[in-house]
Amino acid sequence: MQHDVFISFSDSDSEIAEALAEALKIEGLSATLGPAGVRGKAGERAVDEEIDASGALLLVFSWNARGSRRLLREVERAVDEGTPVVSFHADKTPFDPELEYYIAPSHRISAQGASAVHAAERLVETVKRLVPRGETAAGRGSTAVDAGVFGRPDTGELHEFKKRLRREGGEAHPDVKRPAYAPPRKRPWTKIAISALAVLFILYALGEQFGYYSVGVMAGCVLAAGLLIGLARSRRRSPMFPALALTGGHLLWFAAGLVVLVLGTAGGEPAGLDGIMLDAGIFAVFFLGLLLWPGVVSGAANVALSVLFIYLGLKSIAGDWTPPEVASAVTLHALLYAGTIIALVYGMVKVWWARH
Repeated sequence: MQHDVFISFSDSDSEIAEALAEALKIEGLSATLGPAGVRGKAGERAVDEEIDASGALLLVFSWNARGSRRLLREVERAVDEGTPVVSFHADKTPFDPELEYYIAPSHRISAQGASAVHAAERLVETVKRLVPRGETAAGRGSTAVDAGVFGRPDTGELHEFKKRLRREGGEAHPDVKRPAYAPPRKRPWTKIAISALAVLFILYALGEQFGYYSVGVMAGCVLAAGLLIGLARSRRRSPMFPALALTGGHLLWFAAGLVVLVLGTAGGEPAGLDGIMLDAGIFAVFFLGLLLWPGVVSGAANVALSVLFIYLGLKSIAGDWTPPEVASAVTLHALLYAGTIIALVYGMVKVWWARH
């Protein structure tokens, strides 16, 4: 079932969530509080489907919601699917840093202090702007604008507020009903199998061209980096994760190349060691920037660095005579840089879309 808004809230804030759902309904926006009576993995899948079917996610944040992993997972799900997120702050509790990362400042509505009178108006207008299919209630105006109880919500005031919404709406509005639970969709094993076969075919083609050993080491480094970075849940769900995995894998590949170069040289200074160490050092600095601040700025910096390395590498093998094995290695690095650029652009677009 399609909904304009999915409301994410702590169980202790259910009264606030129901009041907001009714305020949005009066303004012509449909809202859902999520599936009822479903727990565990089946419940998570049902919630994911509700979020995917909604035009926006409204997070009710309060003292009760601080540190909630469930709410963080729901917000991350919305961001991953490109669903805009709006937060409604019911009290003065400081925002969780992990949630703050995903929600643009312009989408954070505060209901306490001097802004209490305009909180509901801002909330409704923000949601209307973000939900393309939302329709205003013709001829009614915003009854939620006068809802001063948004300033200090508690059980008694919220019950009174719900009565007032029904009275000023001009007609009786039934309580928001939670939709009946629908069985979750099966996992798309067909797509997973096709993707796996495509990756294997690409690795096979690269192995035929550049050698299975080199391609195998490269793929192993990217896989290892993805597993290590994936240990941090906030990074695993970040839109920048594919770029982080490729960039981290490239850095591990640099390290593996340095080890092989040092161990494979019998005495004396290995040729080209200084240049590789310099490249790896510069690359490590930019990778750490992308890992700690996975945003548009760090992504653009890594795109610029990747383009520069592709240019220098291809220029080096296009000028003077170069051994075939060196040319193959440089070309394979350039292909990995090109894949990283694609992943970086994808991540930057997702991050920018989530923040605006």
